Amino acid sequence: MNGRSGEPGPPPAAAARSRRRQRNITLGMGAVAFVALAGLLVEYGFPHPRYAAIWHEVQTDCALLFILLQCARPAVSLKPFRHLREHRLDYVLIFLLVFGLIASASLRNSPEFRYLAGHGAAETLDAINILAIQCYLVFLVVLKSPWFHRALLALPFGAITALWTSFAALIGLSTLLLMTPGAVTPGRSVTWVQALFTATSAACVTGLSVVDTATHWSPFGQGVILATIQLGGLGILTLTGSVALLGGGPLGARERRSLVEISETDALPQVRAALVRPLVFTAVIEAAGALLLFRTWWNPDGHVMRQAWQAIFHSVSAFCNAGFSAFSDQLYGYRDDPATLGIVATLIVAGGLGFGTLWDLVRARLTAQSRAALLSIAVLIPAGGLGIWILERDHALAVCPEGTRLLNALFLSVSSRTAGFQTTDLGGLTLAGSALIITLMLIGGAPGSTSGGIKTTTFWAIAARGQAAAYRRRALAVAVAVPAVFAASGVLTSWITAAAIGGIWFESASAVGTVGLSRGITAGLPPAAHLVLVAAMFFGRVGPFILASALRRQDRRAGVAVSNEPYLIG
Repeated sequence: MNGRSGEPGPPPAAAARSRRRQRNITLGMGAVAFVALAGLLVEYGFPHPRYAAIWHEVQTDCALLFILLQCARPAVSLKPFRHLREHRLDYVLIFLLVFGLIASASLRNSPEFRYLAGHGAAETLDAINILAIQCYLVFLVVLKSPWFHRALLALPFGAITALWTSFAALIGLSTLLLMTPGAVTPGRSVTWVQALFTATSAACVTGLSVVDTATHWSPFGQGVILATIQLGGLGILTLTGSVALLGGGPLGARERRSLVEISETDALPQVRAALVRPLVFTAVIEAAGALLLFRTWWNPDGHVMRQAWQAIFHSVSAFCNAGFSAFSDQLYGYRDDPATLGIVATLIVAGGLGFGTLWDLVRARLTAQSRAALLSIAVLIPAGGLGIWILERDHALAVCPEGTRLLNALFLSVSSRTAGFQTTDLGGLTLAGSALIITLMLIGGAPGSTSGGIKTTTFWAIAARGQAAAYRRRALAVAVAVPAVFAASGVLTSWITAAAIGGIWFESASAVGTVGLSRGITAGLPPAAHLVLVAAMFFGRVGPFILASALRRQDRRAGVAVSNEPYLIG
């Protein structure tokens, strides 16, 4: 009997047969995923023109086989409609892929296609089709491994340990991919320290670079960097929890506890919204940003695909507050373009507000946390911009056209709080201007966002009245830990290298705050100094959250009420 509906359940033999068939299909899909992923890595990491067409054929076959196996699942399920409901995302992706391939085939002889072909897009349609198939395969590798994500959640490490280990694993994988021959442009090479530094900077959404992102890395290398930025900005555990929830099937008790801890909620019913909502906001905002940048940068005589890639790259990098640029001169060429600076600044601010605050703005119901985050940026951005303009209008900002210096000062104020995009050379900063920017970098953005630093609401928590002393003590611990690591990083780097002390402390603050602004000395530092900055970036990304979470858990075990705290810390 079915305990919930009172209806008789399926015969044991039929149920066992269905489970066996489902298991066989899952194994088949796992084998196809392995072949597809291996093909992608070999094609792009170890490129050879002779075998490119063969790998494309393999990937197409893998995608078709995946679709057939997925569509066979309802046929062997005892409850096909329930299966379709639980795995609706899989079938939506299949529909989008098939629809896109059919649409592209129907457009092959259209005037639009001939126009794109005449502007460097087509070799185009075939390349777009292959790219769509490859993206589908990557999505499937993620979505069809909920068993892996559930196993990760069920590990006895706890969410705090899982957080830093997941970031370390992401950095390690990205480092290995960046060391493949296909990750760099022809004639260039990369050391393991350079690859590690770049991977850490991307995973920790910092933006400091030891090589020119635009010219040193190939399209594959830039793709690895962008994927690492996206995963680092969202957070591996957010992605893990979301995939576990969207993958269908029941969750165990330990998995449910881990999801509650990851999402910083106090009950499982709130987890789905807390984990899935960031995915939705990220997709919508980054897509909108990419479209706006593409329209702003559109050049009818330029290469369509290159312009699209640059728009996507900068939209993701800006929203994730990473500061990586696909241009060799960062945004120097757009210092007199209010549209570009406005779009990028808006993406930076949106990413630095936090997903909770974005949701509160959508539903027009502000919490104390959201009001504090909004008030903080309303004060810090104009005050920082005005201070930078006063201090640097005749120094670092002197290269900007006279009428755009205030605009660039405001943009630098936005960027200083965690994004790292530059429109001018910061090597010419005055001592006072450098100190102001360092202060903004250490303050950072809001908790639960893609930003770094101490976090704005941490200061609100320190000053909060009517709260337990343990709550303010947690906030104070984070507010002390970040400057302490900044000081340690600066001292170690100064001891290792003979570079100018002002530049060293600036780069250290940029690393700890996961900002990415640079006075131009990072690439010239010795490898040992690069490793110090790697450690600083890693702490800046996960350290404040881990410290605040560990102290929160300690307070909870001591019987301190932690469920009604007005501001997030770390």
